[in-house]
Amino acid sequence: MTILKRNLLFGICCPLIFLYSVYGYAGPHDAAPMMSVAKKAAKSTQLNEAGIQKKFYDAYESAGSPSIAIFWNRAFSDQVSQWESTERDIVTGEKSINARDLLKKNGDLTQEEINQGFEATDADPSGGNINSYDRLIKGGSKILSATQSEVRIKQNEREGLGETEQFTFSSAYLQPFFAQSVKILDRAAIIRIIERDMVREAGAEMVADIQKIETEALVGYADLLTEILLANDQINYLISVKEVATGRIITSFKSDGKGNGTEKWVSTSSGFQKKMSHKNTTHEQIGKQLAIETMQHLTGVIGEL
Repeated sequence: MTILKRNLLFGICCPLIFLYSVYGYAGPHDAAPMMSVAKKAAKSTQLNEAGIQKKFYDAYESAGSPSIAIFWNRAFSDQVSQWESTERDIVTGEKSINARDLLKKNGDLTQEEINQGFEATDADPSGGNINSYDRLIKGGSKILSATQSEVRIKQNEREGLGETEQFTFSSAYLQPFFAQSVKILDRAAIIRIIERDMVREAGAEMVADIQKIETEALVGYADLLTEILLANDQINYLISVKEVATGRIITSFKSDGKGNGTEKWVSTSSGFQKKMSHKNTTHEQIGKQLAIETMQHLTGVIGEL
């Protein structure tokens, strides 16, 4: 009977203890963070980007609003010509010159002597050979003609994004600059324009050399050159801005364009692991982020032009 009472008492107490523990756990606690926090963070980021763009525009305008040419995944390399000489033939020759000097005491040279130039061996200058002498001048060898055989060098094209991704990325990169009325030049357009001008000036069609025409186009139209190079890992970008007139590097930096990252615990097949999470994941977001970073790097140095 005692054992039965003890079991009955235990059966009554257990549910009470469970209810008390549940109530205690569900008791008063701090409110869970609301989604508005994330919205505030996004708004703060937008305000920060607007501030960066405003500072850049002020510095850009103070610098005289320079024109900026953009090279998409193409480096302005040290290759001066797209043609390479494979062989060269040179023909040399020798040219001889015969001359005769005459010193005279009486009078000047006659017209006949001037016309003959003392080239005829039987020419007798007036006054005989008094105070006169002959001199033979022979010239050395010189290049008479040269022939070169050239071949076009195959351009090393960097591996880039797919066509659709490139369209998305480039348009997103340009939008912040357009919003600030920055003068952006297209490489292909200024090359075609300068080539037309060169043909008109020469008066005839010439053998085009893209390396030289590219340089002429930059010097003729652009103040700054921006190179945007995508690394082989298809993640990181190298962005360099150079002064065209001097070749001086204004700024250069590496970035993946993903923005600040946060670590999060993620469930994997090996258990929970920390993984980095970024706010920018699409090419549109990355392109815009890189544009903002470019403005930020240029703001402090563009006024030195």
